[in-house]
Amino acid sequence: ERALFRRLAVFAGGASLEATEAVARDLVRDADTSMPALELVSSLASKSLVQSEQQPDGEPRIVMLETVREYGLDRLADSSDAMEARRAHRAHFAAFAHRAAEELRGPSQRVWLDRLEREYPNLRVALDSGLAEPGDGLIDAAQLAVSLSRLWLTRGPLQEGDAVVRRILTALERADGPEVDAVLHARVVTSAAHLAGSRSVFPEARDLFARALALYRQVNDRAGIASTLANLGWQTWAAGDLAQGEALSREALSMNEESGDALGAALSRNNLAWIAMERGDFDDAQQHFEAVIASHERRGDARAVAYGNTWLGSLMERRGDFARAIELHSRALEVSELVSDNGYRLLALVRIAVNRHALGEPGDHAGLVESSYLPPQREFGRLWPLGTTLSELGRMLLDNGEPARAHAMLTEALEVRRASGGLGFVVQSATLDAIALLRLNERDRSAALLRDALTASTAYGSRPLQIAVLQASAQLLHDAGDDAEAATVLAAATRGFDASGARRSSHASAELTELREALTLSLGATRFDEATAAGAALTLEDAAHRSRHAASALTRG
Repeated sequence: ERALFRRLAVFAGGASLEATEAVARDLVRDADTSMPALELVSSLASKSLVQSEQQPDGEPRIVMLETVREYGLDRLADSSDAMEARRAHRAHFAAFAHRAAEELRGPSQRVWLDRLEREYPNLRVALDSGLAEPGDGLIDAAQLAVSLSRLWLTRGPLQEGDAVVRRILTALERADGPEVDAVLHARVVTSAAHLAGSRSVFPEARDLFARALALYRQVNDRAGIASTLANLGWQTWAAGDLAQGEALSREALSMNEESGDALGAALSRNNLAWIAMERGDFDDAQQHFEAVIASHERRGDARAVAYGNTWLGSLMERRGDFARAIELHSRALEVSELVSDNGYRLLALVRIAVNRHALGEPGDHAGLVESSYLPPQREFGRLWPLGTTLSELGRMLLDNGEPARAHAMLTEALEVRRASGGLGFVVQSATLDAIALLRLNERDRSAALLRDALTASTAYGSRPLQIAVLQASAQLLHDAGDDAEAATVLAAATRGFDASGARRSSHASAELTELREALTLSLGATRFDEATAAGAALTLEDAAHRSRHAASALTRG
């Protein structure tokens, strides 16, 4: 009874009967029955050393008051079975986490996420005990961390998970570290890459996935190779290389289709959808996104279905179909509630507010985002949703005629997005901030931002971004008094936008009309038409070159 009391102290936040029996198994002689262990627990309960509570699933849970547990831990530390107790505890929760990881891609994912959260104090104890024991303990911690990666990615704590995996990876790769097989090593590197990717530090995640790919290739693990190619493809395009991202994603898609891996094929196709959207190939992007959502629905993967609807909603925003975007983001919100993915739940709420604002619906949509959705985004720690929230809030404040507040939000958005290394997202925020600065009569700073944004958007190969930057450049040129060049650049941007088949928001349409009217008034109808004809004949790249030259002249001036 004393030995069981000491061993029960190893549990943090209590334990199920199954976990209790696992830690007490070698204390009872009859391993075929659990009665002796349960009788010992009952005896401890009668002495008020432990208590029994009911878990959400109706099963009993054995708990200790914290002061009693601290006393038990002291007794355990003084005993000869402390190591055995911690190893038994670690082995049980490693097996539990492994089972949970297998369930987190299917229809029972919320149940298992809830279970993982309930047992997280014990999982943390198991990780700590493994890290404290060189050799086999570290290997146990590595396997456990790999199993917990999806919990950290979905519900957090993201920063803690990131720190744990980095600590494990550093220990594994030390010269005096334990011998570890290439597959487990690759999986730990992959977990580190996913956590870096979730923080949206794209270049870092890309480099980690490249390391994992090399490890999988060493042992010809084709499933690992295909999965990593898809992940590497995502991080590569996000970091600014659309062509290489597409090549990696197509290779992954081919391998996954050949092996019949529906999830891997869907993730590869999702990359291709985003790359098509970034290039302005909206029809191709929509076909890919719809196929991805259908695949996730067939597998019953609610979290992935929520993401798919969010991404398709983002495409509808690019196309100017804001009502459809609201429907899709609302669907994503509904599905994300099933798995309590707080980061992307907040992102869905932000996008719904953004699209209602774009439709001109009444209400303080910017105020709602700033007061209700932005603070928890900062706390959660995912850079992509945070950067998106700040950038879209800046856009709404610009539409509302508040350039100073918009500039403050967009300055922070730029810092976040530069930290993430996502080139396209940096260009987007920089363009918006350039507009804010122009409205604040900070022409030189605006010109410098636009000059860099023009260079980056051309290198990135995103037609929608090039068009947005060119339109902002036309506004800058008009403000500087070079109306003929402004009309030429604006015509090139307008031709490119119209060719995409997208529609503008009411705010964007009003701004475009106002700029055209101002240019016509300044130049006269004939000169405006001549400049417009010249601009319509330009490629986006030629227009960007002219705009960069003009912006550079302004900054020198």
